[in-house]
Amino acid sequence: MKETRTRSLVKSLIWRAIALSVTYATVWAFTGSVETSIMITLVANTAKTILYYALERGFQRIKWGVVE
Repeated sequence: MKETRTRSLVKSLIWRAIALSVTYATVWAFTGSVETSIMITLVANTAKTILYYALERGFQRIKWGVVE
């Protein structure tokens, strides 16, 4: 089985939406600042989305653990 790039991207975006919510709530709980929470959440999650997508694509090149 091989995933398409679109599938990897959709999985990444869904996971990031969940993680974004958790990051925002956590930062807001600690700082009480909506502005700080939004800024930290956006910067952190943009970087993490890019890295997760790259990881997913990299794993597609590795044959280990794949059953046809």
